Formats: sequence, C-alpha cells, structure tokens
Amino acid sequence: IEIVRLLVVSNAIAMHKGVWKADELKEIEIPSTVKEVILRRIERVPKKHRRILESAAAIGGCFDVQLLQEAFSYNRLALLESLELMEKEHQLIRSSEGYCQFTHEKIRQVLHEGISDIRKREIHRLIGEALESRLPNDALLLELSNHFCTAGENEKCIRYSLLAGESCLKRYALAEAAPYLERVV
Repeated sequence: IEIVRLLVVSNAIAMHKGVWKADELKEIEIPSTVKEVILRRIERVPKKHRRILESAAAIGGCFDVQLLQEAFSYNRLALLESLELMEKEHQLIRSSEGYCQFTHEKIRQVLHEGISDIRKREIHRLIGEALESRLPNDALLLELSNHFCTAGENEKCIRYSLLAGESCLKRYALAEAAPYLERVV
C-alpha cells in the first residue's frame, strides 16, 4: 500500500479514463524497505509541514489538534491548513473532529525516529507542559509520565510516574501500574 501511495504521490502512476497507467517517461524505482518508502514520502513534504508531523508523531498515533496547537504555539488556521495538505496531498494522516491519526503506525515511528535526541527531548517537554495545563485529569497521568521521561525531566517523570502507578492500582490494573512504579524506583 505504501509503495502504491509513493507511486501515486510521485506521479509515477496516474489514473487515465478509469485505468491506472505508469508514466512511460518516468523511471520507477521501488525502494527495498518500508522505511525507505515512508522516508521518500516524507521527503516530499515541505519542511515546515514536516516539523508539524514530527511534533504530532511525538504525541502519538492519534493526536489532538488542540494539544498540537497549544504545545507549539501554532496559528490555528495555518495548522489546520497544513494538516489538510498532509491529508489530501500526501495521505500521511486522516482527520476527524479535532483529532488526526497517522494513516499507518510505521509513518509515525519513522517520523519520531528521525528527530534528533535534543529536539525530541524538547518536543516531549513542550507536550508535557501543555498536558499539565489540563490537570487535574487522571487520564493524563500516563502520558505525562511518558513525555517527561522522554524529555529527561526526572523530577516530573518521577512525580507523574508515581501518580500514574497509583491511579492504575486504584483501578486494580496491576500489570499496567508496574512499569510506572519501576520508573519511580
């Protein structure tokens, strides 16, 4: 599917009178790995839009547009236009009522892996701080723990990991509590 999307986006194939045809003048090179296919698709996205995708990838496979806007101080209309472009022209995300989702988890993974460590820590810190403004909300504790741990914010990582673990224990979700309580230790 990703290879076909790459061929469509790169105009190597196009529909003519209801039939898919290859552009005879264009040499079609099929990448050897899924990661290469995804990287080629991402390379076609303008840099400013790619930065938005990277930030969204740090939030998760399904991301809240409002959180993306708050965490990175994006202009709402410009953000919505960028997301619309990435959905319609690049087919990297799908949107639905204030949320977006990557069309495939591998796209999110490749984007997140491509962020330098120092930028990744800062991105996760900004997301964590934006989520903190939504407290009190026990449903956010797991995310806060994960974002602040990735950001290297040890005090906040420990605080939210402990709260997340305790919240899981209250719901008798012992297996879910274990990794958060292990972080605290």
